[in-house]
Amino acid sequence: MNFLWNQVFSVAVVSYSLVASQAMAWGNRGHDALTVTATRIAAQRYKDPKFVAPLFSRTEMLAHLANIPDIYWKSLSREERKILDTAHYYDVDLVKADLQLKSFPKTLSDVLVQATSFCKFPEVNSTLTCDGKSTPRDIMLTIGSAPWRIEQLALAMESSFLKAKEVQNSHGDETQFKAAVDDALFYGGLVSHYVGDMSMPLHTSSDYDAYAVGLGGLHYYFEDLLVDQLNFSFYDEVKDYAIRQQPAQSLVEKNPSSTYVEYATALALNSFSTLGQMYKLDRKFALIKPSSNVSGLKVMAERKPPQVAVAGFRPFLKARFAYASDVLATIWYEAWKRGGAPNLSNYKSYDFRLKPDPIPLSYLDIK
Repeated sequence: MNFLWNQVFSVAVVSYSLVASQAMAWGNRGHDALTVTATRIAAQRYKDPKFVAPLFSRTEMLAHLANIPDIYWKSLSREERKILDTAHYYDVDLVKADLQLKSFPKTLSDVLVQATSFCKFPEVNSTLTCDGKSTPRDIMLTIGSAPWRIEQLALAMESSFLKAKEVQNSHGDETQFKAAVDDALFYGGLVSHYVGDMSMPLHTSSDYDAYAVGLGGLHYYFEDLLVDQLNFSFYDEVKDYAIRQQPAQSLVEKNPSSTYVEYATALALNSFSTLGQMYKLDRKFALIKPSSNVSGLKVMAERKPPQVAVAGFRPFLKARFAYASDVLATIWYEAWKRGGAPNLSNYKSYDFRLKPDPIPLSYLDIK
């Protein structure tokens, strides 16, 4: 049985690797799960119907939007994807050796300076040099830019809430109010995707498929195959964990003035810190034969079927999903509050953006 599974799994992952990169995390079900769970965390923690009402009425839309960057936007041209894909990861080990949040750079300019100085770029990225001549685009194509993508979308969400509040204050047209909230929820659904990416440990490491530690192929096995085995009771387990542990607050030490970038960076650093635990679980519950990488020829590890291994990973998966869902619920709430806290209790809309156009990475001025 294991031999048959390994043969099937090998074919599946080789096929997957032809089209996938470190720009994908959690798979469709994973992004859906953490978005749905975030709506329930927000409702239980904040309770205010002026905020939470649309999270319940538009849960399915938010979850759909959370998958757009890995579905519809993956059909774009290779060049467009190459740029947009930098928003799905943030290799903190290429920025700085000291991975403490207090000392870690928080602005894009500081990150670029630090990464250039640290200069620990993988050799395969031959367009990068250590002589200071690499452009910001070159560097971000290597280390990723997820925290600033999260900030970009969260600020757009905040701005849309401000428009809704202005309409309410002026007793303006209901259509304008609805359109502004539609936009806010649109950005809120998209931001979910990138927050989820930052909770997946391998999206914070330059060794994004774990070949350097003999666990090649772990990326897809962990984020897709294991997650697909989880039952629906997992959602409640994640919610209860997040309500009890309040991971978002613990990440930023209950600082109410934390920026969106700080939340995202803290989540990325926390995820990176769990890689050792993730590797240990893989070796204990899944691994049959280590991977190899000789002269660039990669042979992935052999593993047990995911339905056999998932029980051993479940507590770890629960924690990662809880961190993501709690940070997401916090970002939504902060965007609403900083956006004037408009009353959303009577909001009703049928707006559903099935195939939204890609949003350029404005923070890098890349089109």
